[in-house]
Amino acid sequence: MDKPFEGKSVQEKRTFDVRLRVHFQANDWYYTGPDSDRRKILTAITAFGDSMLNKWDTLTAGDNAIDTMTWEDFDKFVLRTIRAPNLVQDDANQSYMNARQREHQTVTEFNVVLRNWERSLPEAYTDNQRKSHLRAKVLEPIQTELRRMEHEPDTYEDFVAHLQKIEDGLAVRQQALRKARKDKAQRDMRDASTSSSRTNDSNWSHGSTWSNNSRSNNSRSRYRGRENGQDRSKQQNDKQDSRKKSDSNRIVDICGHCLKPGHHEDDCWKSTQKKHLIPSANDYMNCL
Repeated sequence: MDKPFEGKSVQEKRTFDVRLRVHFQANDWYYTGPDSDRRKILTAITAFGDSMLNKWDTLTAGDNAIDTMTWEDFDKFVLRTIRAPNLVQDDANQSYMNARQREHQTVTEFNVVLRNWERSLPEAYTDNQRKSHLRAKVLEPIQTELRRMEHEPDTYEDFVAHLQKIEDGLAVRQQALRKARKDKAQRDMRDASTSSSRTNDSNWSHGSTWSNNSRSNNSRSRYRGRENGQDRSKQQNDKQDSRKKSDSNRIVDICGHCLKPGHHEDDCWKSTQKKHLIPSANDYMNCL
């Protein structure tokens, strides 16, 4: 992108959409498959200006929302920021109230998400309110273990650490977190493999083109060779024909005395002027 997208007008968004569409079509090998929406969103975010990044951070609040967000959801978010900027705060409040810890999140990570959303709210919550919210939003296995505890820490920070300690001791949660990390590693590996495959395909394509060009050049060279050979043969035939025509058009000396070709009458040994001479072999041959 030439300029960062700031989300100031619908016209700016239209230009932004066109540039993204051209980029996606030019690299359709990358923006297809089960992770296509996530890849498109990540690419679009890299073109955001500071204003849009702030709005995006308010919406996601550090959460890994891209993994569950569709491209259509992302497009609606961008439109909302343009047409009704004040709705961003309402979205943050709604997101905070609907938030629940996900399988791939630890308690600590989920707490960061909640605190980031809280920063966009008109008023901050008290520690007791935060504790009540977090207690109701963590996963069920953690809530079950928490209900067995007789006492809870007083401060919110200590309460978060207490919940994290409970989660660390739950085998089912550790198994889920390991699976989430494995899935992410496989996804990253798949992305890298796709990119590498595209590079190899591109190199192969260039090599194939070069090879085809070489074969084409060789074919043209052989064709020129055949043409040159044909030209040389034609020139030789033309020379022979020219000699034949030259021989046929040549004026032959005819003896006026004996009417034999090849000599003049003055050189004829049969003439009366040379009867007294002994004819030479050449004279004899000329008169044959």
